[in-house]
This record gives sequence, structure tokens and C-alpha cells, in this order.
Amino acid sequence: MMQLQKTMLLLACLMGFSGVASALGFNVDPIHSTVNYSAPTPTEAAVLDPLSGHISAQGAVLIQIPLQAQAQTMAVIQTQIDMPYLMQMPSQQRITLPATLELFGTSKQFALDVVVSKIYNGELMVTSMRPVMIHPQDFGSSQETPIAVNFVVSFTRS
Repeated sequence: MMQLQKTMLLLACLMGFSGVASALGFNVDPIHSTVNYSAPTPTEAAVLDPLSGHISAQGAVLIQIPLQAQAQTMAVIQTQIDMPYLMQMPSQQRITLPATLELFGTSKQFALDVVVSKIYNGELMVTSMRPVMIHPQDFGSSQETPIAVNFVVSFTRS
């Protein structure tokens, strides 16, 4: 039961719960959010932004990460969170969370090890503690070298 509570808490933190009850949702702050990765080739960009996404008042979460400058191809993280439970979030906490990534029409589970911090005015900052290892062949690529992904995501009330 304790692991389930930690999982639900981290899901909330990743998706923007500020620790205060609200009928409103939350939005990704694209100016203060980014995903970076170890590029397999020196000519490939190693930063993915701007991020977009939200958490609805009902706890439905959607985060989109553009994979090209034109944002035609997106990596998508979707989940559902328990909003009432999330009101108990401490000011800072490190948690490991199972998550789902959809990329090129394929969904895969992975673990996130993050620090979640409440910041000014009910905003939230989520930072990876360890890289998430993405295996491109899991998503239909012929590339065999895993890609280490790190992120900082900021959330504001909508």
C-alpha cells in the first residue's frame, strides 16, 4: 500500500499538483521545462523543448514532448492521478515512479527517479535524479544504442 501511495504522489507531482485543493487544473510551463538526452551522434540536437501538457481537474494527465523542431512528431506521457491524495504532498520529496511513454505508436513502461519540489505561488518543479534509459529498438528504430534522458518540468495552475 505504501508503494501505491508513493506512486500516486509522484504521478501528481509530475503532472502539476501544487499541494492545494483546487477545482482548476495545471499546465506545463514551457519556458522553465526541458528534456535533454545523450545524443547518439554529434550532429543531433540534445535538447527537446518546448514541452506542453496539462493535468485536468479530474486528474487526467497529458504531457507532449516534441521530437522535431516543427513538433510534428511527439513523445506522449499519459496517466491518471488521484487529486485528493495529492493534497498531502510535502514541500520536497524523492520518489521512484513507474510511467508509460508513447512514441511512434508504441507504448512502453519505464521508471522515473525524481525530486519533486513545491515552489512559489503553488507551482511545482520536477527534476530527474537519474537518467531514464530509452531503448530506441523498443519503438521500432534500428538504433541499438540506448539514450539517457534527463528532465526538468515546471507546472503552473491553469
